Amino acid sequence: MLRAGASQRDHQSRYESRRKNLRYRLNAEDYQKIQGYDDLQKQLDEAKALLAQCQDPQGLVKSLQESAERIRLLEKENVDLSRILTNYVSNPAMLPCRAADASIKREVLVKREVP
Repeated sequence: MLRAGASQRDHQSRYESRRKNLRYRLNAEDYQKIQGYDDLQKQLDEAKALLAQCQDPQGLVKSLQESAERIRLLEKENVDLSRILTNYVSNPAMLPCRAADASIKREVLVKREVP
């Protein structure tokens, strides 16, 4: 099995190198035709994937429902984070680093006031 994979990889690399060499020999118009063929092949693969999803409507509906649920959860998390950040901004003492800064400043001020 490993050999078959290696053989396929070798074949693929030879194909790619031949294609690159051929690219330099072709004029620009012919090369664009080849690129267009590759683009069409990608579109065909995407269409086949969509068709497979449409042939399984239950799977498509389930996938859409899962996506909608994930979106709802993300929106809820976003609202929660907004609320938390608003609380921190409105009440700086809630932020540990700001609270520590404030206590250090107080200590420094107290030390300065003492003659």
